Amino acid sequence: MNHEELANRLEKRLERIEEKLDNYLQVASTNKADISWVKGYIKVSLSALIAVTAGVITTIFRVFFKT
Repeated sequence: MNHEELANRLEKRLERIEEKLDNYLQVASTNKADISWVKGYIKVSLSALIAVTAGVITTIFRVFFKT
């Protein structure tokens, strides 16, 4: 192998590594966006559940324990 063949092989390897890195970065950013969406959905769901539970408990106390 001469110097040019080695340089070409190295160039091809670098291109493949760059492609893999680009794919990885795209997947990682998509996963990060998905995780942040799920976290937000969980927060909203828990807040709504707490609000509904507090409302039901308040209504029960007002109906059965008229104070």
